[in-house]
Amino acid sequence: FLYAFFNLIFTTVVITVVHERVPDKSVSPPLPDKFFDYVDRVPWAFTITETNGLILVGLWLVQWLLLKHKAIVGRRCFFLIGTLYMYRCLTMYITTLPAPGKHMVCAPKLYNDSMGKIWRILRLISGGGLSLTGSHLMCGDYLYSGHTVMLTLSYLFIQEYSPR
Repeated sequence: FLYAFFNLIFTTVVITVVHERVPDKSVSPPLPDKFFDYVDRVPWAFTITETNGLILVGLWLVQWLLLKHKAIVGRRCFFLIGTLYMYRCLTMYITTLPAPGKHMVCAPKLYNDSMGKIWRILRLISGGGLSLTGSHLMCGDYLYSGHTVMLTLSYLFIQEYSPR
């Protein structure tokens, strides 16, 4: 649990650091995307994804509470979450991408304001890193999605530990 918790906190710190390195949209426009050349952006789609993720995590927690070997399965789950978020930190720090679209609203850069960065980290932690809670306004964490980590792990653990 502590390993996963540490890596989740470390992820918020890295997101804050990477946000300062993301190039301005006027300097570096979004990368071309064939899918969005033909399909319009659906503004509410990301909210649906986050809601789906919260439902899956909730279902997994209920299922986990009903398991016989909670400690063993919990250790496995938290180890995987911690490791995947640690890999996410590495890829975010190494690879800085421009904002994925002109619709993205990125928080202003803080440059050398250390207290502002600490408050930004605390706000991101308190909101669980979700856009639904209004806590995630930073740019730069696009290559390795934390949402995808949680959606995929929740599904796989539900699938693996469901009664057959």
